[in-house]
Amino acid sequence: MSVALQPFGFGSLLYVPAGRPAGGGVTGFLFPIGSTPPPTVALSDALKAQGWFLITGPVADSAVPAFVSAAQTWFASSARNGAVLSWFINAAKPGAGLAGWTIFAGLSGSRSALTGTASIQFGNFAISLPRGTLLAASTDGTTLAFTAATSPIAVAVTPFGARTPVNFPITGPLLLNLAGDAAGVGCAAFSFATNAAGLDSLDVGMRSYSAPPAGGYAQTALHRPFDFSQCNVTLAATLDPLDPTNHDRSFLVPASGTTVPSFYRSAAGPAWHATFGSDFSFVLASRLAAVDSKGTPVPGNPVYTIVPSGTVDLALPGATGGAAVASTLGPTLMGGLSPVEYFNAPAAATLVFVPDQPAFAPTVSAADKDVGRTFGALTGAATTAWASIVAPSDGTAYFSQPDQAVLHQGGPSGSSFLAYLPMQISTLPAGASTPFPLLPYGSVAIGVGMSLHDLGQFERQAWSPKRLATLQPAPGGSAAAAANGPQPPPGKAPNPPCGTTRQGLLLRFGDQGSWADLTLAMSAPPPDAPRQPGLILQNVAGKLRAALQTNELFLVVSAGDLLLADSDMAYELSTERVDVINPKISDQPCQQWLLGLVKNGAVAYPNLAALKSAVLAAGVPPAMASFFDIVRTYAGDFSLFAAGAAGADAWEFDLSPWRWAEHQTILIFKFCNKKLSQAAADPSQWSAGDAFNANTAAMAQQIGQIIVDARTRQQTDTDLTYFVDTVLDDPSWNGIIALNALVPLSGLPEQMRALAAGIDPAAFKAHHVGVSVTPVTPGAQSFTAAPSSIFGLIDYQDPAPLQSSDDYAFKVNTLKVLITNSQVAGFSSQVELLVNKLFGERVTQIGASDNNLGFNGYYQKSGDTSGSGKEVGTYRFVTSGPAAYTVASRVLEQVAITGATFVTLPGSTDQNPVVNATFQLDGAIAFLPQKGFDLFSYGPETVAETIEQGLCYRSLAVEMSFNEATPSYQTFAFDASKLVVDPATSLARAASLVSHFPMKLTALIQGLGSVTPDSLGFMPVEMPIQSSMVSAPWFALRFDLDLGTPGALAAATGFNAGLLLAWAPNSNDAAIYCGLSLPGVSGGQRAISLEGVISLVFGGISFVVAPPTYLIQLRNIALKFLSVSFPPNGQINMTLFGNPAQQTSGAIGWFAAYVKNGAGGGSKKQQQVLQQQRRARLQQPEQRKSLPGGS
Repeated sequence: MSVALQPFGFGSLLYVPAGRPAGGGVTGFLFPIGSTPPPTVALSDALKAQGWFLITGPVADSAVPAFVSAAQTWFASSARNGAVLSWFINAAKPGAGLAGWTIFAGLSGSRSALTGTASIQFGNFAISLPRGTLLAASTDGTTLAFTAATSPIAVAVTPFGARTPVNFPITGPLLLNLAGDAAGVGCAAFSFATNAAGLDSLDVGMRSYSAPPAGGYAQTALHRPFDFSQCNVTLAATLDPLDPTNHDRSFLVPASGTTVPSFYRSAAGPAWHATFGSDFSFVLASRLAAVDSKGTPVPGNPVYTIVPSGTVDLALPGATGGAAVASTLGPTLMGGLSPVEYFNAPAAATLVFVPDQPAFAPTVSAADKDVGRTFGALTGAATTAWASIVAPSDGTAYFSQPDQAVLHQGGPSGSSFLAYLPMQISTLPAGASTPFPLLPYGSVAIGVGMSLHDLGQFERQAWSPKRLATLQPAPGGSAAAAANGPQPPPGKAPNPPCGTTRQGLLLRFGDQGSWADLTLAMSAPPPDAPRQPGLILQNVAGKLRAALQTNELFLVVSAGDLLLADSDMAYELSTERVDVINPKISDQPCQQWLLGLVKNGAVAYPNLAALKSAVLAAGVPPAMASFFDIVRTYAGDFSLFAAGAAGADAWEFDLSPWRWAEHQTILIFKFCNKKLSQAAADPSQWSAGDAFNANTAAMAQQIGQIIVDARTRQQTDTDLTYFVDTVLDDPSWNGIIALNALVPLSGLPEQMRALAAGIDPAAFKAHHVGVSVTPVTPGAQSFTAAPSSIFGLIDYQDPAPLQSSDDYAFKVNTLKVLITNSQVAGFSSQVELLVNKLFGERVTQIGASDNNLGFNGYYQKSGDTSGSGKEVGTYRFVTSGPAAYTVASRVLEQVAITGATFVTLPGSTDQNPVVNATFQLDGAIAFLPQKGFDLFSYGPETVAETIEQGLCYRSLAVEMSFNEATPSYQTFAFDASKLVVDPATSLARAASLVSHFPMKLTALIQGLGSVTPDSLGFMPVEMPIQSSMVSAPWFALRFDLDLGTPGALAAATGFNAGLLLAWAPNSNDAAIYCGLSLPGVSGGQRAISLEGVISLVFGGISFVVAPPTYLIQLRNIALKFLSVSFPPNGQINMTLFGNPAQQTSGAIGWFAAYVKNGAGGGSKKQQQVLQQQRRARLQQPEQRKSLPGGS
């Protein structure tokens, strides 16, 4: 029964098929104005009647009358005389004027035939109907059949960029559906045969699209999915010229059940064969021609490409079926270019192609020298077909690893060679999966502007990350939600349960195949127990595990809490850490609780749960829970130690993620063939960027600023050369690097611990620290990671001047450490000691704007590798030059410092975290000449602006100490107790006491606490200048006087006297003391004990000064036995003297005189004569007669 057309509405001259959907296209027959049409009309009758067939796109019902009116006018034009059929491309807006394609026909005998060649052109496609083509209605009245007469009907396609079309002659008639199935009304149906070359002309395949960085013509590659090189294919086409990309109306179908080789490959190489399903077809998609600078398509003439759609069954010829052995890469379906990314397909797989998926990846940076092209994330500026896998009931396993970090496991029989370790990402549930990019690489046609290397970069940087993101298990969520997507892989660990990447990341598996431990780096050297030996993440899962398995991995992590949401780490509490934590906790019971946890030493906790269990154990103070986050922040044990022979000598880099926000630390994993500098600038190239960064754009800007600063500084600082030239700009460098890495002050090398007192902890961090290689040794039971190859740079700068009113202060101005291959390759530092007091009195540095004493730091390698296998290094700090200080003193003129060292003293431990350091000074002290008696002697004759002459000394010290937990609170002490004097190189004034009195300088004494000259056994000596007793603190020069031998009565064998010249700090008046010590004298008593009950007593002691003559008089000397004195009727006076002309060899001259009581002193004239004779004898010592015991 023939189908008839019926009026669109009452009285309408437009006749359409029954059941036309509202707002759909208008397909039917239009009678001319003035006609009296029948109630219905069949196609065969319409073909003979006056009027026109017409086809449009969708038109609203309310707009149909306007269109009909415009069509009447259109056909009434003389230009359309003989028209039989028109396609209208703008029927919805007839007011703008109609346009379309028209077929002209007339009667040829009893049959209708085209009176001219008709070309229905859409984009680069055209349906060509030659003149004479016969036109007739089908017997069922649903279609118009176009049958070739003399010349064939053909589909013409002009390939992109070509000028000449390629014709595909159709076989059989072309059927135009005008009244049949509503879904196909207006479509042309025909068949044609072609081959592989023809399919290329049709542009059949899947495409990768890009464009130059600034926009321009599209650069693309065609991925051929099927191999028709050995056979032709007949395609049954249905095309709607008005809607060619509507896949329900335009498609090309190969014969169902046809099997051809495909260009999909198994991981081991063989090609899969494809069998087309009943729903399979090729569909048209718009081909991108050009984009602007923002990646937006530029409008132009449409060009079409053809992509697969629907079901294809894949099978490996000769496959036996059964479970695949993933480790041997058996029957697997490769996911891209990498043989370690594949689907476990035992013998067969079913793909469902889904068109209209994103296929454009912008070019972020063009290829540059050895650096490949860098592509951004996929966008929908161009589209192609993706695929989904129809998994069997037990699911399909998906395996993926980065090419740059392939995991390995132990070889057979404990071999030291490693074998490939399959890494399953997920199990795709039964049924069709979510579509993902799955482009074949067995045959690819690369277009202009795209290279083979670009194609590989595109796969690794655009297709593969999108595929992994689609197929990895969703973190968390309900079981029901998880069931709709990829599932976590089944639990199974290798034996031994260890693996490793090519880059050295040691992986230990849990019982269920989970990632129990992932070793990112090993310290070189490792720290002492219980600290962790390296950077070890535990229980790696979720987004982190998925990201680490991304091909072309570029992972930026700045949010530590987000990293630890998918992993865990070890923790440690020690006295040192608790001392840091407790000031941040306001509750004293909580502070005591934490101290109790470490009372027996440092405690290690394997994970956060263990730390929480200990800190919040039974009996904990109630407030402790509110402070747990503080404890967690400072207890993380995630540090890298480098550059030392032992842990105590190494530099610590604390990379605990809980501290990152405080120091703006950024951790970057780079295992990709692109520049770090380029990848960092484009967050679209980051692996799971949004998962581990609060704001990727802000983070990219921060990294970019670090890079800009490094490039600028490198122009004058070669220590940044490796970082800039290799890490940033060499695409072949792969590794892990941390920017702005915290360097804890407690983690300085033992020799450098004292520097913590002068460093601002908030500004002290490493510019970068990174790891390139971590060697791994496989074993039968376990794998062992060796120390990593660590590089880094600490560059601390604090140029602010050191100013303080305290006696002493300390500051580090610069500290620079370059680490290469885990060794110190460069070291420099400048520190300052502010000196406002010396010997207890205020000082001012001469010729300087401040009182700071500068030290330069150096690193020296001794070459001693005993025991550690590493070179032993020594850090030395010495003064940069001499300095001299004037002293606001009545005794001291200047203190010159010709050299000094700064040394950290060993001894601080976790149980005694006090750091001690000393500044050891060498130089000279210039004493003021005291008017009337130059007793201190040392110094130049005249004082110049600066001096380096006087009493030469060594090892004068300023001691510094502090607790490691609070290094900003230091205690300083001036220490002269270890000062060593050097009389041989010292300078004394010509007329001074030292120059003319035979005494030997032995020490400079510092009197502290209850120590007094009396307690040291000195008797006060009267002087011709004002003197007084001194109290702490006081200082003194001690001399030895050689008095010869006392004879058999003395208890001691030697008879050396001591002379003490002391002073106490006093800027107003000179506090000076002179004391004499004789053998047997104690407590300041003027008496010498002889044989117990006998003593030699002195009535008084004084200095007689007449420069250059200096005498010591001992008056009223008597020998006492119990209470009886000898001699009973007189007194003995003794005088000690030296050569007034020059200093003698060391022995002192002395004589004694007896004066009988009442003998008187003689007349004044007699006394003057006696003094003149005495002076004459002093000037001629070689002629005087020695007395017993003297010289």
